[in-house]
Amino acid sequence: MDGYRLPRGLTQVMFNAPFLAAPIVNLSIGLIDQDHAQHQRVVIEARNVSETGFIAEAHTWSDTRLARLSLNWMAIGAVAEPDKAWDV
Repeated sequence: MDGYRLPRGLTQVMFNAPFLAAPIVNLSIGLIDQDHAQHQRVVIEARNVSETGFIAEAHTWSDTRLARLSLNWMAIGAVAEPDKAWDV
């Protein structure tokens, strides 16, 4: 997607196991590849967070042009069987 302006990108994320209640979801940018001639303008948000998943949303505005964007996420909350939730 060379020089693509991202008006709104949505990705459905499903948890491996459900939480007891909607968890706190933290998003961060893992990779951003953009045109150096414009300012960097990107918003990332976790939307519709529930016990089973959420929607990761990213968008830019004005003249910002992205080639690639990847997001990292972490969900923190109570689980039904904490001993089985850990895969170490």
